[in-house]
Amino acid sequence: MAAKRLRVGLLFGGRSAEHEVSLLSATNVIAALDPAKYDAVPIFVTREGQWLLSNFKDGALATPSDGTQLCLPPGGHGGCWRSRQGRRMTCLPSNMVFRCCTPAWRGRRGGWCASGGHDAGADS
Repeated sequence: MAAKRLRVGLLFGGRSAEHEVSLLSATNVIAALDPAKYDAVPIFVTREGQWLLSNFKDGALATPSDGTQLCLPPGGHGGCWRSRQGRRMTCLPSNMVFRCCTPAWRGRRGGWCASGGHDAGADS
């Protein structure tokens, strides 16, 4: 029986001036993950702050301008909801629950600071 893979959400992009650096960082992270152990789900954050489901194909991460929008609610215990082009929010199936999410961004307006903690001033 095959081992169950850990589903990992990878957040990249964002509103930071280092948006392009984040794309490169996320590409390196997702390429380094062993697909036998991890089911990586890339989540592109646009410069406007919209979270969109992305994909990794032929060594490149997609940077969509529209599509499936994601929201990870606080305290959701790995659960998430989606919206497709403004439709109502619905619960994702249990096979889409994230066990881990990691950001591949940094700096003000990216949401995370270099120390790894949340940048409380990101939107100020």
